[in-house]
Amino acid sequence: MQGLIKQRKSERFTLLYILYRKSSASSDYATNLRDLANNEGMGYKSFKAAFDYLTKEGLVKMRTNSDDPEHFYYGCITDDGIHAVEETFRDENMETTYFPPFREMMM
Repeated sequence: MQGLIKQRKSERFTLLYILYRKSSASSDYATNLRDLANNEGMGYKSFKAAFDYLTKEGLVKMRTNSDDPEHFYYGCITDDGIHAVEETFRDENMETTYFPPFREMMM
């Protein structure tokens, strides 16, 4: 069970980190998160689970309330999301509130 939890946390970090890089760590940049994840090779099930978690935790914010599939996942990283990514890199051997140690995620 611990392996599954670590995998889910790593997938969440991956999605947030992709957005962090793409936005140059700016909460002003918004994009279709599903397309962004898909372009990085993340499958829909992994994306959806990570997306739901990051949104509920306030690390990602939606920029539209549209039911149109093209705009449904349009959002941006929040200031808390930026801090969560940066906290992961402060000490790559230490677990953070949201993510396992960076070195473990890269193995």
